[in-house]
Amino acid sequence: MAAIGRSNEDERDETSLSEVEALKGGVLVEWIEHRQIVVYRTPDSSRTAVQTLFDRAEEIVLGWPADRPYLAILDFSADRIGATPYARTRGQGTLALRPELKICMVMLTARSVQAQVMQVIARTKQRADKLLAVHFSQEEAVAWLKKVGGIG
Repeated sequence: MAAIGRSNEDERDETSLSEVEALKGGVLVEWIEHRQIVVYRTPDSSRTAVQTLFDRAEEIVLGWPADRPYLAILDFSADRIGATPYARTRGQGTLALRPELKICMVMLTARSVQAQVMQVIARTKQRADKLLAVHFSQEEAVAWLKKVGGIG
């Protein structure tokens, strides 16, 4: 397996290719943009799925190079997903793991009134080293991460 967050110089021309890790509970971890962005997908907000997702996210964050921003998408757009206190707690814990690391994270969700409220809240809680956003399509999410992360 390739190194976490490796640089463009280490890549062949694989712009359209991605790698996918299948984890328990239907959770998927997909690496895109030459492994510079990681996408987490979960089929539901069950405790098992959320725990699996954030256990893997913590492993990745702990191994991420300190000189590169951690760019991630949490895809919560499936029908059976809702924000749970456990998911919020695990997400906050993941953000706090590496205080020195710049983290840019997008929550990808279905368009709804609740999601639009979350979008406003995310904008008000920005810090220079921990950027959060809510988007409604992966294309928007990737474009935002590339912009704030200074890639591609």
